[in-house]
Amino acid sequence: DKTLPYDQVNLSELRAFFSHSARFFLQKKLGVYYEKQANTIPDTEPFEIRSLDDYKISETALESLKQNEPIEDLFSQTLHTGLIPSNALGATLLTKAIRRGEAIYSAIENELESKRQIQREVTIGPFKLQIDIQNVYKATIIQARVGRLKDRQILQDWITHLAANLIEEIETKLVHRGDKNQIRTLSLQPIGAKTAEKHLSVFLQAYQNGIETPIFFPPKESRALNKELKNGKDQKSALDKLMAEWTNEYSFSEGPDPYWNNLFDLTKSFNKNFADMAVEIWEPLEKTLANE
Repeated sequence: DKTLPYDQVNLSELRAFFSHSARFFLQKKLGVYYEKQANTIPDTEPFEIRSLDDYKISETALESLKQNEPIEDLFSQTLHTGLIPSNALGATLLTKAIRRGEAIYSAIENELESKRQIQREVTIGPFKLQIDIQNVYKATIIQARVGRLKDRQILQDWITHLAANLIEEIETKLVHRGDKNQIRTLSLQPIGAKTAEKHLSVFLQAYQNGIETPIFFPPKESRALNKELKNGKDQKSALDKLMAEWTNEYSFSEGPDPYWNNLFDLTKSFNKNFADMAVEIWEPLEKTLANE
């Protein structure tokens, strides 16, 4: 078993935990996986490009451009994978997917100079945090995505930002596709090492606790709760509203997720502990997050 002792934490594991604490617990602790089996290559030719494949093609295009690889190679290779129709429609769909990657790349191209890594083992209280951060360019970490920015991704980037600022004061830019497909950039401002350590210790303690006993902390709902409370809403009313939205099968909540539903009694999980943690985690992040 290559799993690190609980007081030795890899930054990538910490990010994964807060992306989905229930899935992390069930997979890492109990070996339970609810994902559907990988799809086999269909016998028939697809008539359209699936949204997930579309996203992956756009992401691959972005990474190819960042690595100075010819985009034409990606075009020809993808046409022969079976992901898209091998006809004029397929070529059109592929071109659109690649252009989405190109649009994000054009927004960051001028900043992709002097690429480096931030690597170090840092001690925070009883924890030894192993840090390995990519996508560092001069004095900026650039987190670029071709899709909409999810709350869980913001939380993951905040964890990375805190770890980096333990070592040096550095900005993080979150470049992504916003409403109406325009390119948006959010910024996490540099912070002092002591402040970064204070906030990161909260994540590390929750991680250690959550490995032993599952912690209910869905990013989308916890961020929404913090915003409601900051706007003056009564805690019980805000929690009741979230639980109602979660259980509404027509809402775009994380409710149908089997990892949450099979691990927690949802009628008891939207409680004061959840609310307190939401504020402790999200409020410092929101204060540091800025639009460009």
